[in-house]
Amino acid sequence: MQKEQFDGNTLRKISNLYKAQKAGKKPIVEHDWRDVETTGLAIRVKPTGASWRILTREINAIIGDFHLFDENDLPQLRALVAEARLGKKQGHQPDALIKAFLETRDVKVARDIHKVVKEGAKVWEDARDAFLEWAYRNKATKTVDGYKSALGACKDSVYEPDFRHIAGKALASITLGDLGDIRDSIVDRGEAGELKGTGHRQADLTVAALRSCFRYITAKRRIYKLEENVALGLTNVIENEDANVESDGGDKLRPMSQLEIGAFIYALESCDNEIARLALFLQLLTGQRRFTACSSVASSFVEHDHYGIVWRIKAKGDNWRVLPLPEMAQDIVRKAKEDFKDFGCRYLFPKTRHRTAGDNMQKHIDPREASKQMEDMRKPGGVFHSLDLQPSTHTLRKGFISFMRPRMHEFVVGGRQLQPDDVQWITHSDEGRETTAAQVYDLNDYLDVKHAILKRWEEYCMEGYTLYMQQQQTALAA
Repeated sequence: MQKEQFDGNTLRKISNLYKAQKAGKKPIVEHDWRDVETTGLAIRVKPTGASWRILTREINAIIGDFHLFDENDLPQLRALVAEARLGKKQGHQPDALIKAFLETRDVKVARDIHKVVKEGAKVWEDARDAFLEWAYRNKATKTVDGYKSALGACKDSVYEPDFRHIAGKALASITLGDLGDIRDSIVDRGEAGELKGTGHRQADLTVAALRSCFRYITAKRRIYKLEENVALGLTNVIENEDANVESDGGDKLRPMSQLEIGAFIYALESCDNEIARLALFLQLLTGQRRFTACSSVASSFVEHDHYGIVWRIKAKGDNWRVLPLPEMAQDIVRKAKEDFKDFGCRYLFPKTRHRTAGDNMQKHIDPREASKQMEDMRKPGGVFHSLDLQPSTHTLRKGFISFMRPRMHEFVVGGRQLQPDDVQWITHSDEGRETTAAQVYDLNDYLDVKHAILKRWEEYCMEGYTLYMQQQQTALAA
């Protein structure tokens, strides 16, 4: 047995043991390494592999394989061990706690989920069904029928995929970001043709139902133990898009092809509005919403020694997500900062025109200005004229999702192969880190895999541009 304060050096020493064994220098004898900072946190080393453990007089439990965690995870691992020891004193086995921690990498969330198992704490479905039962007694039946549908409570509900990530989740661990993801999932599926219409109306109905449901839940504090109403900050679709929701131009259900993306990049070269041109190009290469790109603050793009530039984006509630930008997207940001610095505006893409005397110029470009550039591409002489598809700015985002979603299995984080829905790491979700330093400067798989995903997408887009240019040259030579 070896005792020391676990840190990065400890983990490197253990890794080196296996390198030496593989090289035939020194076989490994089974033994334990124990953390002196937190009693019970241990790493068991065996010839066949190492594993993280909780080892006390009362507990002998495996947390997970050694490779699943690095030095950045040590604070959470120590908190997990402390929580497991406290639970054991109260007569609870740590199995459910450990399982929840492996799924969430967050001890607080794992604790809430564990309460469901050990104490019968209320989960989403409990509260939802109780709310509907109360509503049928106190509200008009047709109104509550609408609530029931919008909350995904009907049998074989079309909204079941949108509520899947909070299914069975403890109420205390549901966040404003979770509710925002439900709304955005409905919009994205609607605009992808999986629902009737664009999904905006359905999403707003769900927002209204969630607000009403959580008002009921927080009013029953003795039952549900919620201190605050997490739905208070939940906005409608139009509010969320800053009242700048654009028409889809009647576009069909299919995404843009690689060649059509190449044509779009080619058309951007002759765009007469340089600010709109760069905003559209950045939106394309990052898979973000039109409003997110147009309203980006210059200071949110941070120079980074490893990645070049990372973009810190405000997500739902107090959550953030960070995108390590690929090479061409970085060039766009640097060019915009240099070209528009004389505007004296905090936004990367500043407003260019006064509408009235004394108009506030500390504003970003109107997202409609970006949309107009794509509308021009649909006119006679434009690259999209007479297509069976009429691309809009949201079609760019759908193109990213449609291309990357079935390819997410190509990427791995912590030994886990990514699933199609993990594309939301780029389009919606934060990485689950709370501080700016952790989000922007942490060199780990979250940022590494995001960079790899965006690089893969950028390469696909620029391959489309090359194909389009080759097609044009062939046409001219014919």
